[in-house]
Amino acid sequence: GFTGSLTGGSLSITGNTVLARASVNTANNLLNLAATSSLEATAAVNNVQEMDSLVTATVVDSANAPSLLGAALAAGGASTVAVSDNRVTAQATGNLASNALNATAVSGISSSGSTALPTFAVLNQQRTQGSIEAVLNGTNLGAALNGTGGSTSVQGNQMVALAYGNSVDNVISMSALPGSLNTASAAITNVQYNMASITATVSGASMVASGTVSGAGSVNVSGNTITAQVVGNRSVNSITAAR
Repeated sequence: GFTGSLTGGSLSITGNTVLARASVNTANNLLNLAATSSLEATAAVNNVQEMDSLVTATVVDSANAPSLLGAALAAGGASTVAVSDNRVTAQATGNLASNALNATAVSGISSSGSTALPTFAVLNQQRTQGSIEAVLNGTNLGAALNGTGGSTSVQGNQMVALAYGNSVDNVISMSALPGSLNTASAAITNVQYNMASITATVSGASMVASGTVSGAGSVNVSGNTITAQVVGNRSVNSITAAR
């Protein structure tokens, strides 16, 4: 942030990020099968995650360690101050995964195993116990000013406390081939158990323009958000055939 005096001119605090992120288990699984002609194969991605512990992500503002993302101006005149598009996030996750299987070929895709089973599969199992906490406490984002004329805007800023138990993206992508050239099958199996205590807290936070503006001055505080969100289980599953 900025603390001091500004007379005339402009001050912009834009596009900054403050992030506290904690996770117990993180996995990025990727299997690529590529053939220059035909592909005859059977493949699977199998992800298993178990969490039984305490995980906490905290953004804390205190008198001894201020986390001011903004401007505090002692005096000013005909100045332009903008605090915009900044983001402060505390994010805690028990199990986090990305599972992807890609199968590409030019002249054919088929199974090398039993047709009773999927040719390509993504399997995901996640289980959480214990405690998951995301805390955003006492963060100030904005402008405190004292001036004549000029303009002040506090716009498009975000404060987020986000806590997940289990979170996963499962993807299978195959080449889209005409007619009977692709006889492969695909399946995604996703199982998630959440037995953890999950909390997301925002307290003592503010996004304001405070102080004194006189004369032809203007103040605009708009489009800002403060969010506390808890999600037990999140999954996005996708099977696509891409040309």
